[in-house]
Amino acid sequence: MPYDNIPIIVVLWQHSSYGGKRTIIINNELNMNTLGFNDITSSIGIHPGPNYNPNHTYRVAFYEGANYQGCVLTLTQGAYPCLVRPYNFNDIISSVRIWPPLNTNIVLHPHSTHTISPIPLVAEIFEHSNYRGKKLTIVENIANIHSYADFGDIVTSVKVHRGPNYVEDNKVKLYGAVNYRGGHIELDIGNYPNIGTSHGFNDVVSSVRIR
Repeated sequence: MPYDNIPIIVVLWQHSSYGGKRTIIINNELNMNTLGFNDITSSIGIHPGPNYNPNHTYRVAFYEGANYQGCVLTLTQGAYPCLVRPYNFNDIISSVRIWPPLNTNIVLHPHSTHTISPIPLVAEIFEHSNYRGKKLTIVENIANIHSYADFGDIVTSVKVHRGPNYVEDNKVKLYGAVNYRGGHIELDIGNYPNIGTSHGFNDVVSSVRIR
């Protein structure tokens, strides 16, 4: 999957005011169970990415059911610390669709979010071998993967993609302890169906560097 154009990054949080676990979305997601994050979202940040255009309006649709079914809440870039009021959409998000941008800047939400950039690499990490089980997409350094959808110490397969800000010889670094400590492995762009077999690093990843 190409990741050379990332205008926005959607971060979903388990609790209001950006508390609890979180997960990241940069593409459409048909079923939040894939991310281990179904029906638990209580706050949202829609962040500018490396390819963000301030003259465009970016819209993200959040659906009550999987496969874009049921009630829908559409939000633009900005910060949404509580989905209870005024949205009445707490703990029900099951799929997410990122719409193509509008060629106009419509200010619908006054609270801004910080830009997530640069993104030299995009890492997709999976719970099981051969890219099965829960998935997490990583677009920035993560000092403690345990705070992302219960993903600490369960990673078995990885895909590493070129990001919008790729620089020659960039590598993803996976660490066995939080805060980029302990043993680590480095992965080039490519697919790794079982890092236990290939690198002796199964179910130990606790922090990740992509920059």
